[in-house]
Amino acid sequence: MNLLAMMESGKLKLLKDENLIQSLKSIQYEYVEREGRKTELRIFGNYSHIAEGLIRAAWLAEKDK
Repeated sequence: MNLLAMMESGKLKLLKDENLIQSLKSIQYEYVEREGRKTELRIFGNYSHIAEGLIRAAWLAEKDK
């Protein structure tokens, strides 16, 4: 959500890179509900390593401020 908010607000601009676009498109999510526990958000994908790195970098960039 942080990465999305940064892109929508213009704080972050991405290069038009095929691998990056493919990685972002591969991201999937699901809500996991277990009795007696909080609902968890599971994020996964087959080609998600680039997107995961971008998510972590954006979080660190926002945290630094």
